[in-house]
Amino acid sequence: MKNGILRDSAIFSFSRYVLIGLSFVRNFFVARILDPESYGYWVIAMLILTYGDQIHLGLRHAGDREIPFARGQGRPEEAKKTANTVYAGILWLSIASLAALGIFVLIGGNEGGTVEHLMLFAGLIVVLDQVNRYYLMIMRATTLFVLSSKIEIITETFRTLLVCILVYYFSLWGAISGFLAAAAFMTLYVLFHFRNEFVPRMDLRRLKELLMLGFSLFGVGLLYILLINADRLFAATMLTKEQLGIYGIAALAVQLPLSFTQGISAVVYPSFSETFGRTNAVMALYPMYTSVLRSLAFATPFVAVTIYFAATILIGLFLPAYRESLVILIVLLPGVFFLSFVPFLSGVFTAVNRARQFLLLELFACVCAAALFFLVQEFSAGPKGIAIAMSAGMMMYAATAIVAAFRLFSIKSSEVIKQIAGTFYPSAYCMIVMGILVSTIGREPGAVSALIAYGLFLVACIPLVFMARRVLDLRRISSMLRAPHG
Repeated sequence: MKNGILRDSAIFSFSRYVLIGLSFVRNFFVARILDPESYGYWVIAMLILTYGDQIHLGLRHAGDREIPFARGQGRPEEAKKTANTVYAGILWLSIASLAALGIFVLIGGNEGGTVEHLMLFAGLIVVLDQVNRYYLMIMRATTLFVLSSKIEIITETFRTLLVCILVYYFSLWGAISGFLAAAAFMTLYVLFHFRNEFVPRMDLRRLKELLMLGFSLFGVGLLYILLINADRLFAATMLTKEQLGIYGIAALAVQLPLSFTQGISAVVYPSFSETFGRTNAVMALYPMYTSVLRSLAFATPFVAVTIYFAATILIGLFLPAYRESLVILIVLLPGVFFLSFVPFLSGVFTAVNRARQFLLLELFACVCAAALFFLVQEFSAGPKGIAIAMSAGMMMYAATAIVAAFRLFSIKSSEVIKQIAGTFYPSAYCMIVMGILVSTIGREPGAVSALIAYGLFLVACIPLVFMARRVLDLRRISSMLRAPHG
C-alpha cells in the first residue's frame, strides 16, 4: 500500500515538471515563429486563460476538500452529491462568463477585431478547461493520481504539437486553434471515460455552502495569480503590442523559477498538512518550515540565474528580435529571487487553516503593487518602468509574507530579523555577483559570453555551496520530498 502511494506521489510530482517543460517549449516556439507584435496578442490570450481559470469561484477547492472528506467518513452518496453540485455550479458559472464576454465584445469592442476574436476564442477554451479541470479534481479527490497525470501529460503533449505545427502554417490563429482543439480533445476523453458517472445537479443550499468553504482558498489563489501577472496585465493596457511581446518573453522566463518552487511546495505540503493534523500545533511545523525555507534560499538564486543565462543564449541564437527582453529580465531577476518563496509560504498558511490571514496579506500587497506601477510610470515610462515596479512589488510581497510566516510561529522580533537575514543573504550575494558580471561582461545575447559569465558565476558561488552543506538539514528535506501525497 505504502509503495503504491509513493509511486503515485513520484509520478504526480514528476508530471508537474513535465507540464512546465512542455509549456516552455510551446511558448518558445510560438515566440520564434511570431513577430513581437503578434506575440503581444498571444500574451493577451494567455492572460485571459490564466484569469479565466478562476471563474469557478472556489468550487474546485471546496470539492478537493469535501469529496475525499465525505468518502473518508464512509458517506459515498454525500461525496457524489457534492461532486454533482460542484459540476453544476462550474458549468453555470462558465456559461454565464462566456455570455458576459460575448456581450462585452459586441458592445465595448474597439480594437479592430483582433482582441475581440481572441477573447471569444479564449472564452471557449476556458469553458472547456473548466470541465477538464473539474474531472482532474475528481481524479485527485478519488486518489487517481496516476490517471490524472497521464491525461495531463498526453493532453499537454498533444497541445504543444498542435500549437507548434499550426502556428508555423497559420501564425497567431493557428496557435490559438491548437489550444482550442487540445482542450476539446481532453473534454471528449474525460466525458467518455466518466460517462454518466457524474451528472450536474444544482442544489442551491449545498452550492452556497461550497462557495463559502472554498472562498478563502479561491481568494488566495486569485490574488497570487493577479500579483505574479500584474506586470503583463498593466503592460497590456500601457504598451504597444510589440512592446508587450518583448516584455512577454522576459515574463515567460520569470515564470520558470516560480514554477520550480510551486512544484517543491506541492511536494512538501502533504507533510505539513499531516503533521498539523496529527499534532494540531503550529510550532510542530517550525523545524520543517525552516528547513524548506533555507533550502529555497540557496536553490532559487541558482535556478533563476541559470534561466537568465539560458535565456541569453536562446534569444541570441533563435530570437534576435527579442533582444530587448534581456534588459527587462535582468531588472525582474532580483524580484524573482524573493517571490519564489511565496508559493511555499502560502502552503504553510493553508496547512494550518490560516488562509484568510494570508488573503489579507495579499490584499495589502495588491494595493502596494498597484501604487508602485502608477508611481514608477511617472519617472520611467515603458517596459523597463513596468519591470522596475514589478521587481519592487515582488520583493515587498515576499518580504511581507516571510515576516508574517515567522510571526505565525510566534517568533520573537529579534529572532525574526536574524532568520530573515539568514534567508535572504544567498539572494543578496547572487545579486551582487550578477551585477558585477552584467556590468563587466555585458548582457549581449552571445552564447560564448553567456557561458563565460555563467561559469564565473558558478565559481563565485562556491562559498555558498559550502555554506549550504553546513546549514541545511538534508536528511529532513529528503524525507519530506519522499513523503506521499494525500
